[in-house]
Amino acid sequence: MSIRKVVQLDEYDYNELVKMASLKEKQIEKQAQKLYEKKGTYRIDIRLEIRDYYNETIEIAPYTNVNNWDEKFPISDADKRKIINYFNERILLVMKRKFGKQIEDKNLYVDKLRQLKIVKTAFIGLTIAGWAIALLVSLL
Repeated sequence: MSIRKVVQLDEYDYNELVKMASLKEKQIEKQAQKLYEKKGTYRIDIRLEIRDYYNETIEIAPYTNVNNWDEKFPISDADKRKIINYFNERILLVMKRKFGKQIEDKNLYVDKLRQLKIVKTAFIGLTIAGWAIALLVSLL
């Protein structure tokens, strides 16, 4: 058996201890907020998908995801959307700045190639129609 020491407090001393404890709690929260601002981290996953199929235009599609490392300081969905939009816009801007001319040139080439295929098909159709008319005229 252990001996316990019992201490009686009057109401004033008790209230002072409660006030000191609440002050300590506020200081702890303030310090935690400072640490969060200084060391609060979140994981941001970025995936960049570049679609470039043979004879098709190039598309750049960034996908961003924000995850909380610690549930003590969660990020609201609105803030996550802001972060995702910011990263997606920045990624597209950097890619356009770095490779914009090459992408525009390839996309222009692909468009011209499509137009050439349409013209070629039209000329082939016109040629076949001309031969068919010439054949019909010669048979009559």
